[in-house]
Amino acid sequence: MTFTGQATSKGEPIFVIGNREDSRITKISHDFSNKTTWWQNANKILGETLVNEAAYTLYNFAHPNIIDAQMISDRQDIYTKQLLDSTVMQKIGVRPYFHKIYKNEILQAPSTYTINHLLGKITFNIPNLPTDVIKADYYYAGSGSYIVTPPAGKKWRIYRTEVQFSKNIVLKPISFKIMAGEYILDERTYFTIQDYLNHSNLGFVIPASGGLANDVIVIPWDYETTITLKSSLGMKIQTEIENNEAMAAEIATCTFYMFEESETT
Repeated sequence: MTFTGQATSKGEPIFVIGNREDSRITKISHDFSNKTTWWQNANKILGETLVNEAAYTLYNFAHPNIIDAQMISDRQDIYTKQLLDSTVMQKIGVRPYFHKIYKNEILQAPSTYTINHLLGKITFNIPNLPTDVIKADYYYAGSGSYIVTPPAGKKWRIYRTEVQFSKNIVLKPISFKIMAGEYILDERTYFTIQDYLNHSNLGFVIPASGGLANDVIVIPWDYETTITLKSSLGMKIQTEIENNEAMAAEIATCTFYMFEESETT
């Protein structure tokens, strides 16, 4: 319900009921402890011939850290990015896959094999023939940088961010940069858990559950005034982990909560 700024003849305010002109957007980073989720800057490989390692059942990719769509928290986001194209991704039901596997140029169903994304290996349910040629289209992890930026014609007003770390984490420095194009407007680097706590609101702990072996520490920032990113200025928040090295942890993610509005408002 929105006040129109007008009143009836009796002086009663006039309201209209309708959709808000802004909408809430949530963006979840890749997992800084798991390179198979580092999809934003992933490298694309097409038509690679896989190398047989054992009994024509186990084969090796040329690269480890193959992107695993099932491990990405923000699965909805991956559909809207240029990373996904018809040359690599296949979607079966509601499950997206960041790879295609071929035997003698025939696309194979994901149910016929298992991939170890971290090590870059594939195991077939049934041995292939020595004459069979196994090829793959896939992505593997590039840099650990994660970028939040609004689409053309939009602005994002960030009202809250938070990090989620499993209690067994071994921290590595992470930097958060607010940028306009290539210009850094603000930058903060967090080295220790104390750095996060000193700059945040009161954190809390979620007990281990749902397959997680460790409790998860959630550290939020609620802003008194929103941080605005304008697409016309090429504005973005860029999150980077030192030396592109994954942290030792069960989970290490960052979430951004925003309002999306037209830049003309």
